[in-house]
Amino acid sequence: MSSESLVRTAYPRIAGWRKRKTSLLEFYKCPGCGRAQESLLLDENDSAECFSCNKRFPKVEFGTAKVRRTVVECGNCGADVSMTFSNANMLGIGYICSNCNSFVAVEFGAQLLDPVEVLKQSWNPSVEKHGIPVDNDLTVFKCRTKKEYLIVQLLQILAKEEEKSFRSVTSDGDFSVGLLFDSSKKQLAGSLIWNVEWEHAILRQIFIVPDERRRGLAERMVVFWVKEYADKISDRFGIEAPNEKARSLHAKLGHIKIDGDTATGVKCFFAPTM
Repeated sequence: MSSESLVRTAYPRIAGWRKRKTSLLEFYKCPGCGRAQESLLLDENDSAECFSCNKRFPKVEFGTAKVRRTVVECGNCGADVSMTFSNANMLGIGYICSNCNSFVAVEFGAQLLDPVEVLKQSWNPSVEKHGIPVDNDLTVFKCRTKKEYLIVQLLQILAKEEEKSFRSVTSDGDFSVGLLFDSSKKQLAGSLIWNVEWEHAILRQIFIVPDERRRGLAERMVVFWVKEYADKISDRFGIEAPNEKARSLHAKLGHIKIDGDTATGVKCFFAPTM
């Protein structure tokens, strides 16, 4: 199996596309204004409103129109997915295969991108230029631009598959994000999200991609973050709603003390959920 295939099969939720083409699709044509739309929202009288002129007509009066749209072949199941409203995802950044629920494409400005390519270090060369070495094979890169935060949004799709409470962040929000890259493999390994409140750095979320776990990456990333960011703000930092894995990690690092079901902050305190 090629390295490209391995990437797609490793993350079926973000499988991207295998092929891209332009096709003529059959849309509904409004009998009033003549504009085309992909679907109809029918009422109890079997009538629908035109999304362009906002007038209602019986379904039988709508004609058909051929509309040219981009279509991709899902990298997970092979189904054709049109880049149309019905396949747009709720995050507003791309399109999802209705057959297998895989993320097949993302939008960045006027560009339509394969999410698999966005998750590669090569999509954002500035990572190598401006990343800070953690040790011999790890680099942390602090996101600053919309292009960099697009990587974060894709990574959070994977994170939310495991834990729905993981937050979504964008470039115009109040959160800072550090992306963790394996500099030897030249690929994304995880992320850490934080902000500053009450004159303390607050660790909000840490996520390591499934294939990179059991290497101690979360521990190495947290140690780096505390030294390079949190300690420069205050001698204590906050952690938001740590799950069992996070509690164990912070206990191992001496940040908290666990006694039975009780956890007490030592180096850190427990911050309220936003």
